[in-house]
Amino acid sequence: MTKFLFILPLVYFLSLFMTGRIRSYAIKKDIVDIPEERSSHTITTPRGGGVAIVLAFYFGMFVNYILSGQRQYLLAVLFALPVVIVGMLDDHGHVKAGYRLLVHLFSATFLMLFLLNSQGYSLTDNHVLSLLLAVIIIVAIAWLINLYNFMDGIDGIASVEIICVSLSVIFILLLVNFDSGQMTDPKIESAENIIVLLSILIAAVAGFLKWNWPPARIFMGDAGSGFLGMIPAIVALLAWFENLMHVWSWFILLAIFIGDATFTLGRRILGGEKWYEAHCSHAYQYLARRLSSHKNVNIIVILVNFLWLLPLAMLSELDPGKGLLYMLIAYLPLVIAIYLIVSHS
Repeated sequence: MTKFLFILPLVYFLSLFMTGRIRSYAIKKDIVDIPEERSSHTITTPRGGGVAIVLAFYFGMFVNYILSGQRQYLLAVLFALPVVIVGMLDDHGHVKAGYRLLVHLFSATFLMLFLLNSQGYSLTDNHVLSLLLAVIIIVAIAWLINLYNFMDGIDGIASVEIICVSLSVIFILLLVNFDSGQMTDPKIESAENIIVLLSILIAAVAGFLKWNWPPARIFMGDAGSGFLGMIPAIVALLAWFENLMHVWSWFILLAIFIGDATFTLGRRILGGEKWYEAHCSHAYQYLARRLSSHKNVNIIVILVNFLWLLPLAMLSELDPGKGLLYMLIAYLPLVIAIYLIVSHS
């Protein structure tokens, strides 16, 4: 697995360089976000920098394929491309929310077909139950793509979250699986492939984050946020199908984004608001205004991920029978905090 390590600095610097080039292009073509009442920023800022993450990531995955010959994971992540394309179109102009959602569902559906038919994975032995479960997973993937877009509302937060989640998954795979002494050779290979994929993703996001850390010099845009929403869904499915991680652990590790986005969506729907329109009423946005700092919110996200969510995800992996309990423990204080932040803002 160590032979892939030289890829990481290449991916990082490619992302760093491409983000700068995209920033210059966005400024030249006036592809910018202008501050308004619903914005969390105060200066006009170019957008669309997430494309650099996508390009650097696929470059790293292709080089890894050349070195290892492993194409299953490369093919799986290619199903995120339609999400990227519709996001780019939206960044350059405007694509209606309904059309974007159709593309997200399309990508999720064909991903499931690929994994179940081409790769030989199965959900259950019952065909009706398998179909129902597949539909639930497809909807969940589309929701993850959209919630990542919703949560990309202050400088750096989307990049920080995906790096934290990816590092946590790598840590769990290394500690729980490799140290157990019970890994078969195929499972070791699968775990290594996921670690490589996530390491490449971290390097690509880190290059972009150099430009996006508060105060941001470029925003990610829908292409990048949609991509970062779908990649963990793909990895979660692969890890689940190959018995490397339990689904509860993923819900725990993504709790900050899932909790805030779901709570806010529910509140807006119940309040009769147009949930699909841009707004600045997420808990993290209220917190950023209260603290007068995007950076401090990112630091809080890092601390919650590593000091609260990662230990609970570890416990979920070590004692999967209590995975649901650990997930509820993870979410309870977060939901309370979200409620208090929003209700006192």
